[in-house]
Order: sequence, then structure tokens, then C-alpha cells
Amino acid sequence: MLSQALAAICVSVSAAAWSGGAPDSFALPALAPVKFDYAMLVPPESEGAAAAADAAGESPRAGYGEAGSSWLTVGGAYAYDLIEDHDLNLHAMWSWFLGDRFELGVEGAGWYFAQSGKDTGGLSAMLVLRYHFWSGPEGDFAWTAFFEGGSGFLVGFDEVPDGGTGFNFVQRGGLGLTRDLDDSDGPNHGARLLLGLRWHHISNGRISGDGRNPARDSLLVWAGVVFEF
Repeated sequence: MLSQALAAICVSVSAAAWSGGAPDSFALPALAPVKFDYAMLVPPESEGAAAAADAAGESPRAGYGEAGSSWLTVGGAYAYDLIEDHDLNLHAMWSWFLGDRFELGVEGAGWYFAQSGKDTGGLSAMLVLRYHFWSGPEGDFAWTAFFEGGSGFLVGFDEVPDGGTGFNFVQRGGLGLTRDLDDSDGPNHGARLLLGLRWHHISNGRISGDGRNPARDSLLVWAGVVFEF
């Protein structure tokens, strides 16, 4: 661009100098200001450099429902066998999304059993698997609905149920719903509310014979809050 401007000046000066046919008629013409684009001196960023800059930046962290994200849930539950036994618990669960929608959790709980015979308490540990089959009306995991199943063991401070044993196996299966509580950092980040309904089973697997395995099946409702971990 600079060389073109200089060439134009030279041509204009030459033409003006000889326009009268004599050297004394020489006069410099009025020149319009030349605008110089300094951006031409800066080479454009190559695609490779741009890609390298993008690669150097941090990738967005995985959110709820997405592979690699981990979460901590705290909550409580109430179970009723539709006869006379009532089970209450407080629980905490650490969970990790193995893949999109697939969640694996390890849960620990403390229990109180208001049951026929002698009331007692206990502690349980369980492995839980969930599949979030619905990711909300927008598909952004602001809401989710899931199936879940789990299995583990329970150590009672006394017999659970009464007439059984202190050690039992516990199984569960049911449905749940989650909802993002704060969308300021995106629909699938931050605290969430969880609600669920499940079948709750306690049995010792006849480890002490049929006569000491009264078992118990209950309907359990639960609620909790989950936090990014």
C-alpha cells in the first residue's frame, strides 16, 4: 500500500512538471492526505496459533448428568411397611457420573427402627446405580428424572426386624426427581433438590435359618440436597 502511494505521487509530480511544456511551469500539485493502515504491518494470527491458544485455556467443567462430575448428597428418608413398622434414616452419598446420565454412588446411613417388639437403631452402607432417563424440558439437566437400584448391608444395634438378626442385607429400587436450585452458574451446576420414592427391603438371607428371617418390605420416601464435589 505504501509503495502504491509513492508511485502515485511520482506520476502526479511528473505530469504537473511538464504540463506547461517548460521547466519554469513546474509546480507541485495539491496532494490529498495518504491514510496508512498500520494493521498491514501486523501478520494475522494463524489458525494453528489460535488453536494453540484455545488448547491452553481451561475446558468447561462437567455438570450434573455429565460424565466425570462428582456430587455429595445429604438427606433423610421415611419408610412404612403398611402394617406397624416405621424406619427413619439420615444419609450421605458421594456419587460420580461414569458416563452421561449414568451415576454410581456410595451411601452411608444411620437408622432408627420403630418396629413391633423392641425399637432399635443401626448403620448401613450401600452401592447405588442411577440412570437419568429425562434431562428436563430443555435437555440441559436443569431437571432430571431417574431410575435407581441399590444393594448393601445393615448392622442393627439389636434385631431388625424384631425376631430376626442384627446383621441384614438391604436392597432398594425406585424412581427419583432432581431440580437445580440456583441457575446463576448454569442449569446443571450448583445445589440441587432431590425427591424419590422406592421399595425398601431388609432381609438376612436366611443366614440363621428360615425361622430367624422375618424380613421386611416397605415403601420409602426420601428427600435430599446435592452439592458439587
